[in-house]
Amino acid sequence: MGEPATPILPMAFFVGDFNVGKSALINALLRSPLLSMSGEESRSLPTFVVAGAAAPEVLGYSRRDRRSQPMTLDDFAGLRGNNGRAAKWNALAASVPESPFARLALVDTPGMSSDTLETMQIETLSHQEQALLVLVADIEYWFAKHTMDFIAYHQQIFKRSLMIVANKADLMNASELARIQEKAARRMEDYGIVPAPAFHVLSARLELVRRAPHDDARRKTKAKVRDMCDISFDRFRLALYEFERRCPGEDAHLPLTSVLQSPLAASFLAQQDGARV
Repeated sequence: MGEPATPILPMAFFVGDFNVGKSALINALLRSPLLSMSGEESRSLPTFVVAGAAAPEVLGYSRRDRRSQPMTLDDFAGLRGNNGRAAKWNALAASVPESPFARLALVDTPGMSSDTLETMQIETLSHQEQALLVLVADIEYWFAKHTMDFIAYHQQIFKRSLMIVANKADLMNASELARIQEKAARRMEDYGIVPAPAFHVLSARLELVRRAPHDDARRKTKAKVRDMCDISFDRFRLALYEFERRCPGEDAHLPLTSVLQSPLAASFLAQQDGARV
């Protein structure tokens, strides 16, 4: 008898420039500081996060020889901050019991920049109907040319399975946020991106401490800005739930090796290996 087929999991790939808050956004969704964050440019390994049944589990994975190795949370954090220099690993993975998503894997990808944009272009993936692309951008620079080029390129591939997250909205005032939200779709359409993808203005930093109303970050943020960020984050989270719901499959806590060997993950990692050559 042959090996059982690896289940196809829906995956949300979080992509974007260095230091725009991809890891913070995933942490905010998990309501857990699982992924280490840095203000420096760091090409950390692609990291796949899924729901788990018990205590957190983490491992390193080599796609070349389909080898995995369990590790401690400290080792996991160290590899994530190692600028991707851990040559024997192609990816990291973690399962967390507190994940609000039963099947959706959240994938943190290496940071990109205008100089390395081509390394993060994602071509057609195996079972691409199960893939969602979440472009995370600094709200102040979200309409930079290389970002708009990235959106235009991937909108042709992912169509409606692409959304834009303008992070760090807590650093602006309410009128600026309202103006950005109002004009975002028109900006993209004027650039030839039609139809414009969903656009969410939010703050991962505020969401991380949302359950701590006396936190300094929340307390010092104007109430109107805080409310706008909270409402937008709720809409973003709902969009992820709806994407997960649309994708077929049974809720299950899979071994991390099965997650990383699934066709969607394997094709993404293969593309990333090719981009580094």
